[in-house]
Amino acid sequence: MSETQASSKVLRWVVGFQTVTVLALVIIIVTVTVLFGLKLNDLEGRQENGDDSSGSTNEQECQWESELTRYVDGKCYFRLSTRMNWTEADAECVLRKGRLTSPRNEAQWRVIYQLISTAPTNSAWIAFSGSRSGPWQDIAGDDVTETLAPHLSSPDEWPVEDSDHFCLNVYKLDTWPEFVRGHRCSSTTAFICEK
Repeated sequence: MSETQASSKVLRWVVGFQTVTVLALVIIIVTVTVLFGLKLNDLEGRQENGDDSSGSTNEQECQWESELTRYVDGKCYFRLSTRMNWTEADAECVLRKGRLTSPRNEAQWRVIYQLISTAPTNSAWIAFSGSRSGPWQDIAGDDVTETLAPHLSSPDEWPVEDSDHFCLNVYKLDTWPEFVRGHRCSSTTAFICEK
């Protein structure tokens, strides 16, 4: 083999190697661009649906074993159909690193309504309690009467109880926006946690 033939062979090999390298780089760039675009579309879709959590950490932390999970305002909401009284339900939420839900704005109330509307049970505990005439408090003792008022059904529709102290649950047979009722705290029903 002459020196010219050897140089030509080396040159063809170098050109072939460069071509393969350029093609591999193009494939990598296209793949990264497509994956970035999909992630961007996912985030935009979340914002359009009222979910402004940016997410990956929250999503991974919110992979609870529950029937249904929703994300809104950077929080994860999940519904469990296991029937427990109000105190047991909150303890179960705490075991799952959350609390019974305490919705504070319309977006959160809508998520709670969606969760109960598709539930196999008729009701689910939330974190509010008080007397039939109020005031209403969350588990931490904060007054929630104002945020609760638009969603509270008429106390005349509540079951007759031996006590004036009620724990509140969302009730799927009622319609938006008045779908919250009081029940005896020792009653058992499903519940909704938030984290």
